[in-house]
Amino acid sequence: MGLFLACVNACQQRSSNAHSFDAFPQVRSYVLEISMDQAVEQSLAARTCEHCGASTYEAGLSCTSCNHVWDACAVSGYPVVQGERIMPRARLVARRGDWNAWVAKFQADPITGAPAAPVY
Repeated sequence: MGLFLACVNACQQRSSNAHSFDAFPQVRSYVLEISMDQAVEQSLAARTCEHCGASTYEAGLSCTSCNHVWDACAVSGYPVVQGERIMPRARLVARRGDWNAWVAKFQADPITGAPAAPVY
């Protein structure tokens, strides 16, 4: 998600209409520029699997070593590990930090758009 946010920030600096298709060429150029930059580390962010201790892709919903599967966060799509897990409403799973950041910014449920509150 870091590269996506970097692209959005770059487009916002270069264009006042970063959320339109007009910004697509700028995003493409920025991604190509970063991918060709030898100073940029060419690896994916990793985290430690809480079940087997192996290193796995930060946003992966399953561990490549033990095949444990996590639920996807309703806000970010990132895996919801036990210590971050909240259920703001029935059958909706989210990471506490992602949910609270979304609600603080938009004061709404990210799925339905209904009014929502942070969960602490």
